[in-house]
Amino acid sequence: MMKKFMQLALVLIMSLQASASDFGNNKPLDEGMWLPMFVSRLNYVDMKKEGLKLTAEEIYSVNNSSLKDAIVHFGGFCTGEIVSDKGLIFTNHHCGYGGIQSVSTVENDYLTNGFFAKSFDEEKPIDGLFVRFLQRMDDVSPQVNKELEGLKGMERQKKAAEVMNQIKADKEKELNNDSYEVSVKSFFEGNEFYMFVYERFDDIRLVGNPPEGVGKFGGDTDNWMWPRHTGDFSVFRVYSNKDNQPAKYSEDNVPYTPKHHLPVSINGVAKDDFAMIMGYPGSTDRYLTSEGVKQQIEVFNPLFVEMRDAILKTWRKHMDADPKVRLQYASKYASTANYWKYFIGQTKGLKRQHVIEKKQADEAKFNQWIGQDASRKSEYGEVTEMLKEGYAGKRDGRVAMVLLTQGAFRMEAVMQARKMARFVGEASNEETSEASLKAAQEAALDAAKGFFKDYDYSSDKELAVVLLRKYKEVLDRPENKNLPVPGIYEEIEREFDGSYEAYVEKAYSTSIFSDQARTEAFINNPSQEAYAADMLKELHDEFFQAYLTVAKEEQEAELKVSDGNRLYVKGIREMNPSTSYYPNANSTMRLTYGQVKDYIPGDAMFYAYYTTSKGLLEKEDPKNHEFILPKEIKEGVVKKDFGQYADANGELRIAFITNNDITGGNSGSPVINGKGELIGLAFDGNWEAMSGDISFEPDLQRCINVDVRYVLWIMDKVYGAKNLIDEMTIVGGKPAKGKAYEDLMPKKY
Repeated sequence: MMKKFMQLALVLIMSLQASASDFGNNKPLDEGMWLPMFVSRLNYVDMKKEGLKLTAEEIYSVNNSSLKDAIVHFGGFCTGEIVSDKGLIFTNHHCGYGGIQSVSTVENDYLTNGFFAKSFDEEKPIDGLFVRFLQRMDDVSPQVNKELEGLKGMERQKKAAEVMNQIKADKEKELNNDSYEVSVKSFFEGNEFYMFVYERFDDIRLVGNPPEGVGKFGGDTDNWMWPRHTGDFSVFRVYSNKDNQPAKYSEDNVPYTPKHHLPVSINGVAKDDFAMIMGYPGSTDRYLTSEGVKQQIEVFNPLFVEMRDAILKTWRKHMDADPKVRLQYASKYASTANYWKYFIGQTKGLKRQHVIEKKQADEAKFNQWIGQDASRKSEYGEVTEMLKEGYAGKRDGRVAMVLLTQGAFRMEAVMQARKMARFVGEASNEETSEASLKAAQEAALDAAKGFFKDYDYSSDKELAVVLLRKYKEVLDRPENKNLPVPGIYEEIEREFDGSYEAYVEKAYSTSIFSDQARTEAFINNPSQEAYAADMLKELHDEFFQAYLTVAKEEQEAELKVSDGNRLYVKGIREMNPSTSYYPNANSTMRLTYGQVKDYIPGDAMFYAYYTTSKGLLEKEDPKNHEFILPKEIKEGVVKKDFGQYADANGELRIAFITNNDITGGNSGSPVINGKGELIGLAFDGNWEAMSGDISFEPDLQRCINVDVRYVLWIMDKVYGAKNLIDEMTIVGGKPAKGKAYEDLMPKKY
């Protein structure tokens, strides 16, 4: 009887898991970005059932070593994992891209040719790069919500910020350690609040990376696509002082000894194997309502894509013409192209999956529930109208923001003018001491040096012409008739006969901020008058003022949306009191679990769960820069010298897919098997499920991962980084017999 009761309880627990985008409660187990501190209460039973062999304490613990101690927030924008007792980090190639580019030169082009240090002395310090280790997270919702009772709109937001800042300050005072960072964040659209304590390390060094032809194999063509053959990995190391404490870069620093590092499994994966991912997903919007989805599809996404398309085409032209420019703009181009393609795919996915209609159905259920009780009507009755009015009021502001951030702010010299404002203010302040001014000048000179290292005058000047023309073209559309036109267009018409080229030529040839010598001279002899009269400073001010004209209206509308979303999420959780919900991603540590899975992307199509080195040879194209395979990689593949990294069929697997729930920020996250061993690195999502940040699609959503055996083969067999292989804890070596692709296909095919 007890056994039957336990079985029934398990079924009930599983049935009560729910999605942020599906109140129907039949949430697939692979959906959800869960806070690790709640794994024991919310997820552990399901995870054990799917194949987890660890205890909840071995995943997340404040007092003992656990998996969380091997996961780092890499640079604040990606995830990495510690894979040795000497602080060795694995992350994605595209996460390390900017760091690799920063230490590359035309003479020593590590980005193009690859690099692996053979000793600690050869490892390259990366200026400005840091990692953070999560120490603990705590629920501070009672403290915050107590102060927010009865408040809404701006009053609520200001009070929430005040209370959160005080909690942060109190914790920092208690810790009394500059190496610790405290963050308090809002969850469930402002209904809950959690505090996070991190330990930050600032001495991070490049240890190795494959050539760009491996790390970016497939380029923009394969980005967000499956099947995939990209060796998307890079290797870094955390350094500490001799007491194993965080320290700024010093030659005296030593490799950090972590609390935990991940063993690396070379057993490989099979279909339906358990897989979990821990990392720092950046942002999702699973609670977005139908009005928000509609605005995303019709307003934001198309304009964002249009503006970035113009930027990318201009940069590509100059990059193809000059190797130096290609190196300077490689990282900028890659990051810009990534979300250009992402929003193209998201729009298609939202339409194809009929997400607006699904959201409307959810909202109808919510409104029906409200109508059943007078107290519900009192608290939630205005939610639908608040959201409708709020999104309508945000429309022009969102257009203006895209035009500003993807228009004026994409002109690099214009952004230099903007960034110089603080220095000019300090230099112009009569109360600034001579010592403070000198320090400010040194900092400004250092920043200018970094800027001009990766700046190309000709590219930026042409881009300014392109974006000025594009901005005006967008403003002239009937739907944007209420948006203000920056005064700079009247000046161009009046003084330059409407010629954008003539205006830009004069602005760039005379501006302080488009030339390194003029910038440095200005910093050494700053003048408020010269700053105010600079043509690119004027251009910035005109565009920024145009945005501010509609910003107040947008802010008021955003407050309505914020209050509406908060009540909506509060209401749906009240409507389903026995259901477990997960919060939207917000760059805090999350855990997602699932399985290795193939999928059917469309009619008459089937995608197996892994790719092999055969695909490298099939895709190779020496005439296409995206598919040029490095000679040494090709030779190794042709020889089939895969050693212990081959699967049981003697093949080298490149990548595999799982149904884990990830998003941007998860890049570089470890894919971990049921024993807590590293089996791969997450690096992408798939094209068919690009709507996933808003609506999870269980039949289509897949996480693309580079197989760790491909990573190790490249390091060991191709580039001879035996020193790095030896410091890892490598386990396994007896991969299960794999099936041929034909045997993996569903019987229906």
